[in-house]
Amino acid sequence: MSVSKSTRSVRKKYKYPDEQKIFGHILGRCYRKQVAGYSEYGGRGIAICERWLSGGWKVFAADVGNRLSSNHSIDRIDNDGGYWCGKAECPECGPLGRLPNCRWATAKEQAYNRRTNRRIEWRGETLTLTEWANRLGIDYRTLAGRLRSGWSLDRAMTPTLASSPIPPETIRAVLACKGGTDGATAIGKRFGLQRETVRHIWSRYGGEHL
Repeated sequence: MSVSKSTRSVRKKYKYPDEQKIFGHILGRCYRKQVAGYSEYGGRGIAICERWLSGGWKVFAADVGNRLSSNHSIDRIDNDGGYWCGKAECPECGPLGRLPNCRWATAKEQAYNRRTNRRIEWRGETLTLTEWANRLGIDYRTLAGRLRSGWSLDRAMTPTLASSPIPPETIRAVLACKGGTDGATAIGKRFGLQRETVRHIWSRYGGEHL
């Protein structure tokens, strides 16, 4: 059956939203081995969280917002992390206590992000800046700013209760569980925190009067 000229014209005029096209590119990089760049994404374990994978591009766009300009593309804050929404209602991000890992950024901002996500060794362990921020309960922008200002690692890596993104009442509740029958993993699941974060709260705030 032939397609009328008017139908072909409508098809040509229709423009897919930028967010839909970009989400399609993300899907390809993560799950289609024949796509160029797969080895740098899906091939090394980069994946899309369950909320976006099941909800599609409209849920993705609702969470990250509309593309800011043609100079912006989607950027993963932690280059070793996946395309995570970080929503509590996400069946994957919620239980794991993940933070949002995607934003719109220019090429310059993404280049800076790659620099700040260099691997940092501290106290015998090597993690990216974002991984350290998640572990210590410090906003990664705060941690990056401290290091950029010339703070020593020990000083920069020390959170304060006031600056912690974890609510003080949660910190107090986690501290109250210390020494109980539940381990860090079970307590982390109860409060939506990673096991390492629970252990850090115990070691960092355990001796403070809160």
